[in-house]
Amino acid sequence: MVRFQQSDPWLLQAIIFASRAGQGTLADIVAAGDGLNHALFTYEELAGGLGRLLADELIAETNEGFMPTPNAVEIFHRVEREKRATYDERQALGQALEARSQIAAYDPGGLEPVYRYEKLSKQELATVEEEYRKEFWRKYRGSSGSS
Repeated sequence: MVRFQQSDPWLLQAIIFASRAGQGTLADIVAAGDGLNHALFTYEELAGGLGRLLADELIAETNEGFMPTPNAVEIFHRVEREKRATYDERQALGQALEARSQIAAYDPGGLEPVYRYEKLSKQELATVEEEYRKEFWRKYRGSSGSS
């Protein structure tokens, strides 16, 4: 059984929202994560979280990116039915996933496996984040009437 980290509910929530609004690409997930939590995922949160969510079959990889599995959608709908605020929804999702409150340290002698999505590089994430920031500010400036 996969042991989740405290950022995994946020990532799963972002993947669910990103797949509703788009293809579930890495760029969609980064944007959804920022919209949900006003922060960008670290490389460790994203690569580790994708690895754990894939290992527990809560998400599936597609040609374009990632999508939640029916099991993840069912868990999310149970949480969502209670009409919570986004933060409370994420906390309840964490409880549903039995997320730990602190990130566990890697113990090479321990029995717990380390999950990591190996196809994601730090450079790829940095490129996606830079493109996201540029697009965000382009849209922000456009909506404020200044150029």
